[in-house]
Amino acid sequence: MSQQQLAMGGLLVGMVALPLGQMVGWAAWLFLAWTLQVIHLFAQVPGVSIELGYVDPVWGVAYVAVLAVLTFYVSRNAEQRAEVKQRMAKLLSPRLALPAIGVIVLLAVLALEPARADGTPSSPVPIPPDRVPS
Repeated sequence: MSQQQLAMGGLLVGMVALPLGQMVGWAAWLFLAWTLQVIHLFAQVPGVSIELGYVDPVWGVAYVAVLAVLTFYVSRNAEQRAEVKQRMAKLLSPRLALPAIGVIVLLAVLALEPARADGTPSSPVPIPPDRVPS
């Protein structure tokens, strides 16, 4: 049983009988507290994290999209992969690839633009004052 299922079970049981729901909730808390302690333990190991500074949310969305595509592709069997390759070959014909590359380059330039001419950030997400590039 996963932690999420255990927590939901505690919630549902608690709607019927509060003491039973509290007992199930404590069991869910035990696993969650253990998970947090393991995270804190590994966070103390030197060199396990890299300070990136401000990262534009566009890069996060792009990362998740690439991960989703790769997961989709890897989860298919050989026949389905061949079909995906065949469809991608049709989509990536020179007639369609050149405009697609142009759009990708345009989006990359817009995502990499650090600030407007007046120096204010171009990102719609507010940047903390201590992270604004000088």
